[in-house]
Amino acid sequence: MSLSQKSTLIFLCALLSMSCATTRIAKWSGDDAKIAAGAPDEAASLESEGDALYSERKDLTKLLASTMKWELASKIAPSPTLFKKLSRAHYLCAQRTINDGNKDESFQHYVQGLSFAERGLKMVAPAFVEELERASSYEKALSKVPKQAGALLYWYAMNLEKWSHAQGVLTALRYKDAVRAVTIKAVEFENDVEVYAQISDTMKDSRR
Repeated sequence: MSLSQKSTLIFLCALLSMSCATTRIAKWSGDDAKIAAGAPDEAASLESEGDALYSERKDLTKLLASTMKWELASKIAPSPTLFKKLSRAHYLCAQRTINDGNKDESFQHYVQGLSFAERGLKMVAPAFVEELERASSYEKALSKVPKQAGALLYWYAMNLEKWSHAQGVLTALRYKDAVRAVTIKAVEFENDVEVYAQISDTMKDSRR
């Protein structure tokens, strides 16, 4: 076999391999049209209860309980803040459970973390979502992201990276450029006090 034939065969194998990679169907919109009955003060109370539980996140049981409280609150009064908290908490749950050897459970937390980040971005950065739905490149879509979406974008990147790696090498390769582009954009917001604090806290939490 000539060098040219070998090169062609390698190229075709690469194309075939990439076609087998998993493609994520984003959950830009959730069940927000079916808001659960409840007063705004009930949502605020649930969010506060979740905050209290999250402050004791060293205990995995309380970390998981915080996600349940926040999810209930989001069904009454969905907000970017709640979705950001849920995305971050599920990422941390995934990190903790995979350290315990629970790969399947960990994967589901990454899926949830991604879904909540996507729903939050739909609310706070609709132009970004519209570009992606038009199949625009991530680089073009990211030019539409406002600074206030920085924290949500960060958790989107974190969960997307882990989700793609959990799906295998081919999926990780398919999403590596997207993860890189989103991460770079999130880092641009690093001077934002909230984003910087969350990056710092995540590094600490991942070592718990």
